[in-house]
Amino acid sequence: MRDNRDNIVHKSALRSSEAVDFLVLMLGMMLYSLHPLPFDNMVPRLVQLVTGPVLAALGIYLILTAKSELKKYDQYAQPGWDTTRLVTTGIYSRSRNPIYLASLLFHCTIGFLANNLWFFILLPLSMAMINYWLIGPEEAFFRRKYEREYEEYCRRVKRWL
Repeated sequence: MRDNRDNIVHKSALRSSEAVDFLVLMLGMMLYSLHPLPFDNMVPRLVQLVTGPVLAALGIYLILTAKSELKKYDQYAQPGWDTTRLVTTGIYSRSRNPIYLASLLFHCTIGFLANNLWFFILLPLSMAMINYWLIGPEEAFFRRKYEREYEEYCRRVKRWL
């Protein structure tokens, strides 16, 4: 359901993990073009080519299970949609942010497949941006809206893992 602005955490598509990923990955590609940092001398290329798809598969699994769990309660992960219920079951009983965790796994996947160490060097920047730009406002919203229920949830379940 749209239009109830009080129930919306992120009102813009610019407030999404995809926007953060795009910015950081573009920065990684730009840095690589200025100063290439391949890391196949540290991690064999075959290991990179196997690890990348495994991380991608894990990321896809996290997104599918998270979105499936949200759908059970008529909740959506897209900016601009109402948040009318705190979902704490399924994958959300293990991580409060499985979709953002998947985003970081995709970030690493691209680093492995592109043989670009810059993506790993920039991973903390990506995490910081997600924490500040996305998770911070979400947590403030949920604390206001769900108060004690959300505080208990935070005590039981970690932000990432």
